[in-house]
Amino acid sequence: MRGSIYGADMRLAALEPYLVGLVDSFGLTENLVAVCGGCPAFTKGKVTKARVSGRALSVTARAYSLEASICSQILNPTELQAADPEVIITQVPADKELVPLVLDNLREDLAALLGHEVSVFSYNPCTLDGVFEVYQRLARDLGVPDKGLELAHRQKAQFMVWGDNFYERIKGKRLSVLSSVEPLKLAGLWVPDLIRLAGALSQAPADGQPGPEVEWVDVLKYRPDVILVAPEGMDLKDAARLFRYFEKLPGWDDIPAVKRGEVYFASGATHFYRPGPELTQSMAVLMSVLAGFESGYITPRDSFYKLRWLEVQRHRF
Repeated sequence: MRGSIYGADMRLAALEPYLVGLVDSFGLTENLVAVCGGCPAFTKGKVTKARVSGRALSVTARAYSLEASICSQILNPTELQAADPEVIITQVPADKELVPLVLDNLREDLAALLGHEVSVFSYNPCTLDGVFEVYQRLARDLGVPDKGLELAHRQKAQFMVWGDNFYERIKGKRLSVLSSVEPLKLAGLWVPDLIRLAGALSQAPADGQPGPEVEWVDVLKYRPDVILVAPEGMDLKDAARLFRYFEKLPGWDDIPAVKRGEVYFASGATHFYRPGPELTQSMAVLMSVLAGFESGYITPRDSFYKLRWLEVQRHRF
């Protein structure tokens, strides 16, 4: 490989949006030469966007006949070649035991594409502890180990402060976080861990698995004290419009959360589903809806909408 991956002039490609956010938090944004589509806005004009049509850059783990793309986003190998990275960080969508084999094949294919060896690292956290481990592993891989530990400690400390301060307002509340409407799904992976850390109870199990599909009757049986509607990839305004859909469902008015007006709508495009610095604001939203705070108390204003407000402002949605 040309030079050290720890050099100040390291040429870095980050092929998942949350990894771009972590690179920025580590102070390495200027090292980025390529990012995938859907990256944070602050990288515009600083790096070459690697995006396009087709899964042109894909590999086959030959022994297992497994196809795996280099990232979850659509990628343009021509632009990646022009950016000429020497380190690529990504999230290989493959079974855990097959990731090493897939990465070996990726390195071979990328070496052929770029004309030189390239370091490829994959990160795929499933739990909150796994998220903190990724911070530290990524920082070590990029040669700034203290940065990952610092971010993990800072987030943990903030979560614990909120948890201690708001415990009496939150303890034991049952929370349903809906990450999809059709089909109806509960938020999984690290989201139940965040809920439990806040002192509440999650309808989805804290097992590190993607959120399960459920039936509406399952939500009715759970009788949540609080409901948070934040479909993955959906912005706040579109999420808020869903209150019209839910209010027509059978048994809606009988749910404790609805009776008390503790139903909230938030952006799933910017919160909850990306494991990075954004999790701090995601936890702030969770704490707010569980504690009954208005948007703007520990979150930026208009971070979420409450059902009662939407009912009054029905004409706007």
